[in-house]
Amino acid sequence: MAAAYVGEDPEQATVQKGVTDRRGEVKTGQYDGRSDWEAYQAKFQTVAQANGWSQRERAVRLIAALEGEALRALLDLNEMELTDSQAVLTALDRHFGSAEPAVNLRQHLASRSRRPGEKLGMFAAEVHYLTRKGYPSFTAEAQEDMATEAFLRGLTPESLRQHVRLSAPASLELAMKQAKAVEEVLEEGALMRTPGSNQYSYSQTQARPARQLEITEVATLDTVQGRPFDPQPCRCWRCSQQGHIQRFCSSASADPSSRRQGNERGPV
Repeated sequence: MAAAYVGEDPEQATVQKGVTDRRGEVKTGQYDGRSDWEAYQAKFQTVAQANGWSQRERAVRLIAALEGEALRALLDLNEMELTDSQAVLTALDRHFGSAEPAVNLRQHLASRSRRPGEKLGMFAAEVHYLTRKGYPSFTAEAQEDMATEAFLRGLTPESLRQHVRLSAPASLELAMKQAKAVEEVLEEGALMRTPGSNQYSYSQTQARPARQLEITEVATLDTVQGRPFDPQPCRCWRCSQQGHIQRFCSSASADPSSRRQGNERGPV
């Protein structure tokens, strides 16, 4: 461990040792002014709390994390302010904080709907952000209610929106969870109805009535014998009943006058 020099500020020496000698700390990463400042600020404050940094150490760590355009914010500060974490945060907020008026954010929230292919989590996250920034003076409960309503209003497709509304979710998180569950069910149903899928082909083949199988047999026979296929019901020459041909007849007895080989459609 590096030792403090004689005459060195004890707190500054602690900071210096902390910067160079600590192991196992959570990292804050760098900030260059191009990514979302508020997201980085929230990350930095959380990491600082977890690592137990003092206010002065937070200022040093934050300054050390700055690079690129973000370094220009330090020009707003005097020597004393450079060791004050709140002063450094304020300077960065002036440069990179959201400058969009709250009224614009409210309008965006009112017209925001889920885009085609957009993940439910991404849509919910933006709705939450717009609500919090558009109505900063509202209570947390009021913001939660507004965000939930905005999420339900902008949810697409319509079938998904109706199903989730029926469940009357009490929060944005519950609304998103319900939407995910319903969407999975709707997607499974759509897959079953899609021609060409294995599920559709199997279920339709298993459920195909015997009448359809008989027509297929006759159509195949007509094709082989060079005759045009007639989809009209065929008549069995064995029992004189329509709907099947002699080879599929299950009648134990037959009309004696009709006993002969073949059917009305030709010999089989």
